[in-house]
Amino acid sequence: MKYTPKLLTAPRTLVHDDSGHYTASGMRVPDADVRSRDIAEQAARWLAFTEDRSRMMRHTLVAKVLTSVAFSVQHQSRSLAVPSKLVGTKANQRALWTMVDNRVPAWSELSLDDTGSGLVVRYCDDVLGEIQRKHVPWVRPLVPFGLRLYLARVTGHDFDFTLGCNVVFGHVGQALDGLLVALGQSGDGASGRPVLAPSDVPKKEAQSGDGAAHNATLAVSQAPEAPEPLSHLRLVVRPEHDAVRPGADPDDIVLYRRVDGTACASVEHVVRHSPTGIDWGRSGSGPADLALSVLAALVDESTAEALYPAFQADVISLVPFAGGVLRAADVHDWIARQSA
Repeated sequence: MKYTPKLLTAPRTLVHDDSGHYTASGMRVPDADVRSRDIAEQAARWLAFTEDRSRMMRHTLVAKVLTSVAFSVQHQSRSLAVPSKLVGTKANQRALWTMVDNRVPAWSELSLDDTGSGLVVRYCDDVLGEIQRKHVPWVRPLVPFGLRLYLARVTGHDFDFTLGCNVVFGHVGQALDGLLVALGQSGDGASGRPVLAPSDVPKKEAQSGDGAAHNATLAVSQAPEAPEPLSHLRLVVRPEHDAVRPGADPDDIVLYRRVDGTACASVEHVVRHSPTGIDWGRSGSGPADLALSVLAALVDESTAEALYPAFQADVISLVPFAGGVLRAADVHDWIARQSA
């Protein structure tokens, strides 16, 4: 007798429930998958929005939106986040070194002062630099709808004493949804943020990144209590995106934090002192395990065992809170100096 397969009488349905999950015949899709889909949809809307307001070439915009999606998913953001860097930082080195010395943590909120000709970025009362002009046309209309700017990291090292500043535009998707709802252009029933009026804050004379004085709106953030100042870094700690550039050493170690502050590294955690995880930027069990893990990934076991306490003190304890990339070549140079 010829076998005839049974056909499903009804297709399996995909139903959205109130919890933010998706269910398919009783199977639940993890929150992370739902969040990734939402970020991708927000990124598509942001690309269309920015194309009409930016002078950037389309291929540049596409590359930026892909980078932003990857960044948002990696850092477990609940709304599209767009990484960027400030310009005009050369005139504000004192403020940037103060942030390094005070160990200002990543994701600290920065304020934006609209000068009419540009957007000046401050941490408390200190000017850090300006938003790149290619981003100003899309950033400016989203600020009243909840767009925020956060510190990613202060970049650079003590060899040339020149620091830069990486930042992140946060809540981009939510702010864009709010703007589109206000304009009646959402089209997909998305619930946006309410229309927010600019805060009534005092005006004061401020200095832009090029030294020009202007009247600007000052939004003051509360500075965290400053810990003991850092000494100069012993290794160059670069932004994590450097690790994926062409020609990068595959042995380079990437250190980064999720939005919740969890420390992550691209090497396997060798558990010795801290079963709960690694860390850096201080002394303790987490940094000790990271020091051992980094050396174990690059050198033989006996060398790693002998040198990891010193590596923790000289290198791991001085890595900025946000992390970065430890170049394998720099680590090997440090090991050679210990032998010498």
